[in-house]
Amino acid sequence: MRNRRPKKPKKQNALQKARLSNRPNLSVGQKVLAIFVELFVVLSVVSLFVALAVNIGPKNSRNSMMSAKPLPMRTTVGGSIVVDYQTGQVLMSHNEHKLVHNGSTSKLITAYLVQKAIKEGKITWDQKVTPPQIVITAGLGSNLANIPLLNEQYSVATLYSYMLNLSANSAAATLGNLVAGNQAKFVTLANKTLKSFGIPEKEYKIYNSTGLSTENMLTLAPKGLKKKDENQLSAKALATITYRLVKDYPQSIERFDSNDITTPDGNLHVTTINNINRVYNLNGYANIEAIAPKTGTSQKGGISLTGLFRNKSTGREFIATTLNGAAWNFDPGPVWTLTKNFVIDADLAGHTFTFYPGQQIDGAKSIDLMNTVQTSTKLYVKDKVNIWVRSSNPKTVPSVDVGNFNTKITQMDSNDILMARVNNVSEAEKLYGISQDITVPLYSKQTLTENWNPFAKFWRLLIH
Repeated sequence: MRNRRPKKPKKQNALQKARLSNRPNLSVGQKVLAIFVELFVVLSVVSLFVALAVNIGPKNSRNSMMSAKPLPMRTTVGGSIVVDYQTGQVLMSHNEHKLVHNGSTSKLITAYLVQKAIKEGKITWDQKVTPPQIVITAGLGSNLANIPLLNEQYSVATLYSYMLNLSANSAAATLGNLVAGNQAKFVTLANKTLKSFGIPEKEYKIYNSTGLSTENMLTLAPKGLKKKDENQLSAKALATITYRLVKDYPQSIERFDSNDITTPDGNLHVTTINNINRVYNLNGYANIEAIAPKTGTSQKGGISLTGLFRNKSTGREFIATTLNGAAWNFDPGPVWTLTKNFVIDADLAGHTFTFYPGQQIDGAKSIDLMNTVQTSTKLYVKDKVNIWVRSSNPKTVPSVDVGNFNTKITQMDSNDILMARVNNVSEAEKLYGISQDITVPLYSKQTLTENWNPFAKFWRLLIH
């Protein structure tokens, strides 16, 4: 057999020799670490490309933008507005920022301040009050004593009922003095309250607690005013006041529906007077019920109406306000009919999406978490939400964005709520003092606990 010659090793060029001479002699641990570093870099790059693909990819047509700009009303009244009571979202409006003499609807400001004083423990419903002397002596012929009061003590609850259900100026003046001290101080308190509601100062002028002109307030009127000065509000301002009264003090609703009321008559005899709210509620579409209404009459501003209205078929509730709906010497009934028609129009106009507790919503069925032990959690609607838009189609639904919560959640109980903003509804308008964002309250059924592992947080930072 022929002996095979051993193969000669391949010659190495100078570059290869240099590389070999510079290669460190790695230990096993260093080699393992190097492998992990290389894997980390590769995965980081892959994660980056995945994130970019998700964020710049084609948008879902279901998330197309929808307009929630309030629809105009076809009317000639001084000012009007219809609002979804559940959200405070304005659905329809007309001259809603115009100042109009609003008469006795001003008494809702007095009603709010009475409720606030009771809540703060300053007065009680059973507290006895003696009317100011001018209220007692003014007589039935005066506007101040349209419902006369005797020289005796009345409970706050009785005066409140007279004020809301009989529009008693005597009761409103007495209660205004009770909560503030006198009418001048009442004006200061009322202005401060309306400012706290977020109502612009150019949309209200308050001179007393009744809605009467200065001359009809007699000696109770603050000094330095003109005889013809009367309270003025915009439709949006009055709707905001109505909303705040029934929203902040829901127990006040039942006081708009008192039984027929016993009171002194013009000859100081006791008589029973029909609750005018019940009488006028018979006007208009029977399926629309006024459950917390207040009318007002002014020679300058005509007849006005504001209140909480309910569609008895659907249960949906609205704040509706009509200013100067008819001349002051007309029957208020047609203004009630007109306002109920406004409610019907708003209920039928546009499209309302309703989300119910426990439901999931596009864009927020779950949330990826960075700072908790859990990497993600499912989210559910906490409370019923109405989202109204001008028009819609089956391929478009409201979608919310929870991405801004990813880095903020460190710990969360199942009772905690995330207010997620709807990101495909624009031009929405709400009453004063309410966030203009359209939001949905979401919650997790899990209790989420904070993760203190810095490596886990860093990794989630990269993939988010």
